[in-house]
Amino acid sequence: SVSIGAYQYVKVAGIDISPGYDTLCNGESVRFRVRVLPDFTADSSYTISSSDTSIVKINGSDIYSQSPGKASIIVKSNDGGFADTCFINIKPVPPQPAIRQIAFRLFSDALSGNQWYNTEGIIDGATGQNYDPNQDGNYYVKITSGGCSSESSNIVHFLATGVNDEDEANKTRIFPNPFTDELVIECPAMGEGEFEIMNFMGEVVVNGRFTGRTAVRTGGLSSGAYLLKVRIGNEQFVQKIIKE
Repeated sequence: SVSIGAYQYVKVAGIDISPGYDTLCNGESVRFRVRVLPDFTADSSYTISSSDTSIVKINGSDIYSQSPGKASIIVKSNDGGFADTCFINIKPVPPQPAIRQIAFRLFSDALSGNQWYNTEGIIDGATGQNYDPNQDGNYYVKITSGGCSSESSNIVHFLATGVNDEDEANKTRIFPNPFTDELVIECPAMGEGEFEIMNFMGEVVVNGRFTGRTAVRTGGLSSGAYLLKVRIGNEQFVQKIIKE
């Protein structure tokens, strides 16, 4: 230090930026702190720069990620030219997934990193590419990779049992359910209807047309769950059926 009259001029002895290293997911930001040492110097000013502004930018006291990659934030004191560096690693965020319902199963287009949610929040243990809900409701998925999570997927409203859309379709009767060798579709509505029976992969295994009532031979179907769709005009009936 140098004394000038009654005042003491304290020279800069160093500079420090914290954190010295950080990892962010693309789109995140982190606040940094710079100290010019010692704390009571006559000139505590400094310059700050990014080694690659396409990866990280500086705004005030915050570092903003721009794209995946690695970059450095360099601070340099104006007095003495002391420097310190913060190393930043920006990781990519997984793309937003898309989900769809096929029969009684929900599918994600992401091969890995899935976590399924419903309106109550995270579903414990539901981390596969597909998920079989056991109740009606809204479902969506998020992808996590390398500690970074995607945006939520589209929401699918899943119907575990079935839905009748309009008046005439509401009168449709399906029996017996569970069934064995024969399934009866009965609708008092006038006019011709059509039906499809799909397996859990969404493949149509039986289809046909009928007027009023039909008995569908089902002896060739394997045991398990299926989805029955009945359409009469612009009205549709959807029902989960079980082959014993």
